[in-house]
Amino acid sequence: MAIVKMRRVKLLALQTDRTAILSALQREGCVQIDESMPVEGSPLVRQRSGELSEWRARQSLVKSALDSLQKLAGVGRSMFTPRPEVELERFLSAEHLQQALDIAEEICGVARKITALNSEEGRLNNRLATLSPWLPLNIPLDIRPLESLDISFGVIPAQASFEELETVLASEAELAQAFLSDADAESQYICVMCHPSVRDTAGGVLKSFGFSRMTFKDVQGSPGENIALAEKRLGELRWEREALTKGVADFATRREDLELACDAISMHCVREEAAGRLLATDTAFYLEGWIDEPSVERVTQRLSGFACATEFAQPSGEDEPPVLLRNSRLIRPFNMVTKMYGLPKYSNIDPNPLIAPFYAIFFGMMFADIAYGAVLLAISLFVSKKLKPKGPMVRYMFPLMGLCGVASMIWGVIYGSFFADIIERVAMVYFGAPEGFVLKFGPYKMVDPMQDAVVVLLIAVALGVIHLITGMAIKFYILCRDGKPLDALMDVGSWWLLFAGIAVLVLAGFPWLMVAGFAALILTQGRRSKSIPGKLFGGIASLYDLTGYLSDILSYSRLMALGLAGGVLGSVFNTMGGMLGGAFLGTENPVLWFIGFIVGLALFIAIFAFGHTFNMAVNVIGTYVHAARLQYIEYFGKFYDSGGREFAPLEIGAKYVDIKGVDING
Repeated sequence: MAIVKMRRVKLLALQTDRTAILSALQREGCVQIDESMPVEGSPLVRQRSGELSEWRARQSLVKSALDSLQKLAGVGRSMFTPRPEVELERFLSAEHLQQALDIAEEICGVARKITALNSEEGRLNNRLATLSPWLPLNIPLDIRPLESLDISFGVIPAQASFEELETVLASEAELAQAFLSDADAESQYICVMCHPSVRDTAGGVLKSFGFSRMTFKDVQGSPGENIALAEKRLGELRWEREALTKGVADFATRREDLELACDAISMHCVREEAAGRLLATDTAFYLEGWIDEPSVERVTQRLSGFACATEFAQPSGEDEPPVLLRNSRLIRPFNMVTKMYGLPKYSNIDPNPLIAPFYAIFFGMMFADIAYGAVLLAISLFVSKKLKPKGPMVRYMFPLMGLCGVASMIWGVIYGSFFADIIERVAMVYFGAPEGFVLKFGPYKMVDPMQDAVVVLLIAVALGVIHLITGMAIKFYILCRDGKPLDALMDVGSWWLLFAGIAVLVLAGFPWLMVAGFAALILTQGRRSKSIPGKLFGGIASLYDLTGYLSDILSYSRLMALGLAGGVLGSVFNTMGGMLGGAFLGTENPVLWFIGFIVGLALFIAIFAFGHTFNMAVNVIGTYVHAARLQYIEYFGKFYDSGGREFAPLEIGAKYVDIKGVDING
């Protein structure tokens, strides 16, 4: 397959049909609406959609209701819960949407009441914390100064000496006395009573000890009376909150209706955002964007019922059409690898079919284990069939995991790796197989990475050479396609001539083909320079690129290294488990032997489970990264021109539901 051809679409229609036309295009999901620029002197101007803010408010309401169900009633969607499938008619139903909005308003209303109760509870708890230190005094906290008595409440730091404060106060203000109510790690809570005549003197003494006055707002009576009232109200608040929370839980059965409404509202938001990119007058609107070529006829038929003028034009030389990669189900998962690097430019080629076989082979060679590959395949099938992921990248991740799992199983057969060497280890520990026992049959363990590391390295290097030559061949094709056959011959053919010459020299001892390759590079690689010395120097300098090719080829040794590392680590865990598993079997007493067998087997299984889970988790990340790196650095560097922008059509998107007959994010 290739990059899908694009047409520039222009549409002029009546303002009264705007919503209907945008809805029709959204259902088709194949038209990207760009932001049209106003033309000077044209009556068409930008008119932002006033409905967008209203739809966003509804969206916020429904999301808040779903959050409240999750927080207050524990009602949410598990990652293993399959999305319900709904009819398009129900998805678009205004009646169902309004019912869901009414439910969301009720839930949010209850949630607001619970929030208010929580706020009041917080205030009461703060009041309890404030009043508790004054409980021992049992003095009315709202008492006002009298003609013959002044009362102050406050705190001094915990490190201050209350006894010293009493002494100084008694010596300098005889008509004043301090009472200690309580103390904690930070403060001492004191009440000071004095005659008004010594108020200033007592205040100076208190200030020297770091006294900070406290006031009690909205408090009447003693601390004990206020604490009792607060605790009574706290009990009432708990009862009211429990009743309200139970009321929220009653809406648990309507969660799917709310999720459906959330997706439907998102569809309206997307449509109104697109409407904000249009140009319009009071009676007409203008739309400009892109459509994939295979969908032109279908969209034309869809718009035939509207009074509108449309144009589907080929891109001009100044246009930068968006990029849409459309491949078979087997190739499509490799979009994940391509998108992480960057989409190709519209004028380039689709790299997915070109990287698919190499990526799978490289991943399989590094992960290389039958059991590990089977685990990846099982996870892929479960997630793809059960959860049906639809995210921008997740929908590619798990199918890619399945393909890589199959490749790992194939290489696992070649290497004879099933949880590393677990079969041999179990045979030696529990079935009396001799030390060094190796299981081989048919294609199983055709190559042993432990014993034949050089062979594996040669295979890796050979695959690397094929990979690089393929990348150069793709560049050769692109140059010929673009009408530059001579550039293809000089930029690619010269290197091939040199590589062939090196091979002939090594195999047959004939040097002249290699000399011809060097001459071709020297004579052609500096041709773009304007001066003859520049042309010659550019050609000679290009020979340095030979070291780059050598470095690229050596990079493929990681295919051997990572595969060997994973196998060795798995074998180490098997050996550890075998040592502990067989340590209890050296007895002739059948009872002790059986007990030892059970204990050893339990230890063996525990080490086996932990070790291989760890090994697989670590290696799957490293294998994915290094397999991608070989594509990005060694392969893409030969022909790939990234920088394309992704085709983003106006479409129906859904997070919580699947819509029958609509390929969401497909």
